[in-house]
Amino acid sequence: MTLSPSSRYEFRCWPDATSRAPPLQTPLGLTVPDRRTDVYCVVPGRTDVLCKLRGGERLQIKTLLSRTLRVECWDMALDSCFPLGDDARNKASLLLDIPPDAIAPDSAAAFMQRLEQAGELRIIAMHKARRQSTIHDIKLEATLARVEQAIRWTIALEGPDADALNARVRNLGLDGLPNRSYAPWLADLARRSA
Repeated sequence: MTLSPSSRYEFRCWPDATSRAPPLQTPLGLTVPDRRTDVYCVVPGRTDVLCKLRGGERLQIKTLLSRTLRVECWDMALDSCFPLGDDARNKASLLLDIPPDAIAPDSAAAFMQRLEQAGELRIIAMHKARRQSTIHDIKLEATLARVEQAIRWTIALEGPDADALNARVRNLGLDGLPNRSYAPWLADLARRSA
């Protein structure tokens, strides 16, 4: 499969023991933690789309294209700052399967407020402390993610080549863990809090 410039193969696992993530940090040269809060807009019943306000400000919508062996291919279908132009607003409407008038284009705050008022999507803030490194075109990320009272480590790898990514997953001893994007976790949290 030839990827578009906005597509990447990804593997994300959720080790049960938080001690699984820290040992990767030293040998792989992971950086000092980057801390930010991303606000996710969870589409009910769907785990093939991830919509977030990156850092609470920039609208990003990723869609799941395929699964290959142990990895998934995600495309950054929309990446736009506010105010949203008509094209970005219409594209967001299609990707999220909501009416265009449910999308406020002026600001991130207006965007979230309109979605909450319309009851179209569930809004979930995720606080992240991420450490990242890049090895041979593969980005490695160890993230401590907190949503309300739920706190989990995730380990993610991302790159342009599925075979190289699968090999790196095996080399790191992560191939026994299932690949699970943020989408199913957020969908579970949204269902429980509904």
